[in-house]
Amino acid sequence: MDVPAKPEDFEFAREFGDLATELLASQKFVVHPVKVGSHGLEGVIDGLSELEAGKVNREKLVYRILGETA
Repeated sequence: MDVPAKPEDFEFAREFGDLATELLASQKFVVHPVKVGSHGLEGVIDGLSELEAGKVNREKLVYRILGETA
């Protein structure tokens, strides 16, 4: 299905990107700290268990799946 491009959508995205960059740079908007899990995709199961057990609070769980050394 083809969806025609809308110039107003592009302009909104550009303005939003500029605003987000400004807010992050001025620390008026702060992202959650990142917790990098181990064991790639296998580690995701452990992360989901931690979430379910309520052990994750105000963190973004991230798992490396390419170029992993551990």
